[in-house]
Amino acid sequence: MKRFLAAALLPAVSAPAAYAGPVNLASPGLVPVTVTDPGATIAGVPPERAGLDEGEVIAHYDKQKLMRAGALHEDTTRLVASDGSVEPVEPNVVLEVKLADRSRLRGDLDPLVVGVDLDELDARARAQTGKPIPDLGAWHQLRLPAGTDPDATITDLLASGQVTEAYVAPDAAPPPQQTNPTPDFTALQGYNRPAPAGVDADFSLQDPRTRGAGVTIADLEYYWTAEHEDLQLDPIATDLGKTTYVQYRNFADEHGTAVFGEMVAKDNGFGVTGGVPDATMRGISPQRNNNGRLQYSVSGALTYVAQFLKAGDVVLIEQQTVGPAGGTAYVPVEWNQANFDAIKALSNLGIVVMETGGNGGQDLDGANMLGRFDRSVRDSGAIIGGAGSSTTRAALNFSSHGTRVDLQGWGQNITTTGSGGNLFGGTAPEMLTRRYTRSFSGTSGAGPIVVNAIVAVQSYLKATAQAPYTSAQLRDLLRRTGTPQTGTRLVGPLPDIRAALREIEVDAPNVTASFTPAAVNGWHHNPTVTLTADDGWGVGVEANSIEYRLDGGAWTPYTAPFQVLEPNGHTLELRATDLRGNTKVHTTTFNVYDLETPVDSTVGGTVAPTLALTLGDSARFEPFVPGVPNVYTAQTTANVISTAGSAELTVSDPGHLANGPFQLPQPLQVELTPAAWTGPVSNAATTIAFKQAIGAGDALCTGSYSRTLTFTLSTSTP
Repeated sequence: MKRFLAAALLPAVSAPAAYAGPVNLASPGLVPVTVTDPGATIAGVPPERAGLDEGEVIAHYDKQKLMRAGALHEDTTRLVASDGSVEPVEPNVVLEVKLADRSRLRGDLDPLVVGVDLDELDARARAQTGKPIPDLGAWHQLRLPAGTDPDATITDLLASGQVTEAYVAPDAAPPPQQTNPTPDFTALQGYNRPAPAGVDADFSLQDPRTRGAGVTIADLEYYWTAEHEDLQLDPIATDLGKTTYVQYRNFADEHGTAVFGEMVAKDNGFGVTGGVPDATMRGISPQRNNNGRLQYSVSGALTYVAQFLKAGDVVLIEQQTVGPAGGTAYVPVEWNQANFDAIKALSNLGIVVMETGGNGGQDLDGANMLGRFDRSVRDSGAIIGGAGSSTTRAALNFSSHGTRVDLQGWGQNITTTGSGGNLFGGTAPEMLTRRYTRSFSGTSGAGPIVVNAIVAVQSYLKATAQAPYTSAQLRDLLRRTGTPQTGTRLVGPLPDIRAALREIEVDAPNVTASFTPAAVNGWHHNPTVTLTADDGWGVGVEANSIEYRLDGGAWTPYTAPFQVLEPNGHTLELRATDLRGNTKVHTTTFNVYDLETPVDSTVGGTVAPTLALTLGDSARFEPFVPGVPNVYTAQTTANVISTAGSAELTVSDPGHLANGPFQLPQPLQVELTPAAWTGPVSNAATTIAFKQAIGAGDALCTGSYSRTLTFTLSTSTP
């Protein structure tokens, strides 16, 4: 329900009587006040904006500024003007509804989406994917009279057939900024470190293609805190079950927050960082709302969630069930046939199921398991995860174990969001969205670590236009490339994301060409070309596999640097092959000039008249600093060849450096040392020095300043 509270403000001398309008305390917000002067100040605070509303001039003031100015204060329930006056306002009820039959719906309706051409968006979507966009024009805000019971109204609306979806409109919430910032705990996330200690999410976080983008994770979880500062999830969109499978807080509500944090905590410089923070995170509860009566239904929830997922997405089952030994001897939920069938259905849809093994310490190969965890008897397709030691990778004594347990994750010492706040935040209710733990554990904590490896692989496959892997393919890849377990209780290897990605890498080596000498104004003088190849994080470049071809000629193995002497433009194609056979052609273009002057060679020999001038690299000043007087200097060189009796080097009017239409106020200065010769010279060096004065009051425009100068070598005595 929207919570609107009144504010009575003491006006400044220039302001009229206060306006008791609605103030949303869920955000910093603006306070509306009726005024006659749109610029009226209150306690020296000017309005943020002003305008007409139903014939009155309404000025909007920043609530926080008014409070700092002493014109307003806030108690636990209301805003109060500095004279203590309060004028209460009855709370309104605002619903967001998707209409099925607008003609029968009564109330104050406003479109939820305004200022958008939905037909044009729909046409774009059909052209791009062949699919229409959802009917966003059916969404409206419905404002109901004060005192309305929102839950009862929603129930009635849904039952009436007039709307297809309805919920209380969310309040605006302040951004997650804190006066005492949350520390960075990522150094404590040992499970993200490189193998053999962790799964090396540190590695996959460096490549945007392996951070989870394009993959949805759906966690079967009782409850989670979507608004946690390090998750920042939309609580409505994240909850797939909504009113059908309702969140249930009787089992450690921070459990789900901890699981979510291991996978998708924001990469934001504080708190923790999930292994795949770019994945789409969703949750669904196993508690079905059956006409007001809660019914625990893992199979129902797993089947329900399938409609929201596609092939390659991942379902994480954070549940366990009582096995044949009874009591707390928990086993994976597929022990029950209905659950098995639901998991099998997901697997057949191409959805990867990661099933936690349970904390009952049971041997899934035992005779009492009736072969239900024997893949030769039945196979749900799920990957089952066990809990291993954070230091030895041996099975922890509470973890299910056996040949059916495919992979392990850390089952102890896990730093993540939520879960009691014993690292930061504590248990105070107001710290619910800022809690962090250093001791999350169990197969519950191990499961998300394995999911991080699964999703990193899937997102890379999608980013490189490959089909996502099936559960069987992922299980085989991660077991083959993982770090082996220790001990005799089987819980599988610990995934090694770097090794798994290198196994499926399809990136060809990048081949680059370097030119010596460097280009001058985009032209190289008879350059020598050196080629190098780099396979990035891949398996490496095959020896002697670099090849090139020049201007469409034959491919040539590269064995040593080569020279290009033919003047004018050239196209150079390059390729190399990595150890997995990946190759790709890279193309670069360059220009060549030749300054060599032919001379006649006869008996006795002659020397043709020659005046040759070669300029070095363009000179660049250090960045100019506005408002600070300084004389900036830069220099380059010139090479002079002259067969004349004398020669002189001059420069055209330097003028002013320019940045488009803007010029520097003070002229450019050029000094040549030396500038004249009294006899023939060969490869004589001249220093060309530039000076640019910048005054404290000189106006500078953002961008680059430059000027083209003409240098002339001349003689009067050839």
